Amino acid sequence: MSTFADIKKFSSLDFSLAICVCLATVAPGFLTLYLFKPLLIQNLETLKVLIFSLALTLPLLAINTIVLGLSAENTVNQKLKEMSLIGGIIAVISFYPALLIAYFFEKPFICFLMLLILFEFIWLAAFCTNGRLKNI
Repeated sequence: MSTFADIKKFSSLDFSLAICVCLATVAPGFLTLYLFKPLLIQNLETLKVLIFSLALTLPLLAINTIVLGLSAENTVNQKLKEMSLIGGIIAVISFYPALLIAYFFEKPFICFLMLLILFEFIWLAAFCTNGRLKNI
């Protein structure tokens, strides 16, 4: 009963952050492993695949959050949850197009990585220079 009460205490930002973190870390990491090393997923345990997935994607989420935090106009009022949510959104809109292009055009991992870095720079520049961070 206390678990249900704890869940009811979560705000909409907490739920959004949890969904965004899952979509920005676990899912693209798993899809990247499945696209480029499918035997790794078949041979490893679930926990190891989860750790590999997180190891592929968490650095990107951390970089996004740090860059957004440093580029915010008023960093005192910016909350870590909000910066993490926006960083996760940028990771999602960077990872999935790069994965789709690599899948449909059968590109190697290095091309996928270059596409990911390109999309990452584009979206970070767009979010940092567009003034969207002023009124989060």
